[in-house]
Amino acid sequence: MVAYSHRMKSARQILGQAEHPFTTQSVIPWLWDHGPTVVCIVAGMVLLLGGVRLVDGRIAKLLTGRGDLAGLEERSRRAKTLESSFHHVATVVVVVGGLLMILAELGVNITPLLGSAAVVGLATAFAAQTLIRDYFYGFLILLENQYGINDEVKLASITGRVERITLRLTVLRDADGVLHFIPNGQITTVSNLSRKRP
Repeated sequence: MVAYSHRMKSARQILGQAEHPFTTQSVIPWLWDHGPTVVCIVAGMVLLLGGVRLVDGRIAKLLTGRGDLAGLEERSRRAKTLESSFHHVATVVVVVGGLLMILAELGVNITPLLGSAAVVGLATAFAAQTLIRDYFYGFLILLENQYGINDEVKLASITGRVERITLRLTVLRDADGVLHFIPNGQITTVSNLSRKRP
């Protein structure tokens, strides 16, 4: 009889915990077990994001500073564009990776999330492949210093002076004063008329 009442009391406690999972008796042991790991993950994310801020500017300056014919202002403009790209990509990778690690520590099964992310990423890549190509070509144009602001160039059968370069497009003004917005993915041949041999 004593064993039966003891079992009933245990069953009531388990049922009470199931109805009210956030009690002091259940939360404190969970925090003791998982809290330090979550805090370490968040601290690691903060440190990585701080490291990204320190490193991305140096990488961009290193990439834009070698073998350059461009002036200081043009190099700094290219470096800022590349730095911004590095910073956004690295921030997304660190934050998403950290959140997935935290969710796994909280007991959430992240396998379906990873599968869904892969499917969404694949669908997005197919839908936005021209946009991705524009950004990729723009990155290479800036990295290789194919042309700069105020250079006279011929791109996609349009000749004009470069007014602006971003990762997605190049803005040219032709001899008639017309402004042309050319997506970088459509640029297959670059003729830089400002760098002719004398």
